Amino acid sequence: YMNAGRFDRLITIQQNTETRDNVGGKADTWSTFAQIWAAYKPITGIENVNADRIEAKGMVNFIIRYRSDITNAMRISYDGQIYNIKSITELTRRQYLTIETETIKN
Repeated sequence: YMNAGRFDRLITIQQNTETRDNVGGKADTWSTFAQIWAAYKPITGIENVNADRIEAKGMVNFIIRYRSDITNAMRISYDGQIYNIKSITELTRRQYLTIETETIKN
């Protein structure tokens, strides 16, 4: 059971759309799919060394009211940061979703 007051962060769900430029090339653009209220749950960060560069991966779970139209191909924009969706888990039989995300900070 979640307290509705915990949904205190307005997040933007974005979807990727492929567009063509005027010379026939393809470009990927991210557009707003939905703006929804969520609970924000940071998870301990993980560091990886990639090509002699340390990448700090921020893991965050966003909890939202249940929706059937959000997929792993989408991403979340919140507070100036982009979060890639890693997994989506249904909670309490179609009441809520936990969206596990990851951001990479170089």
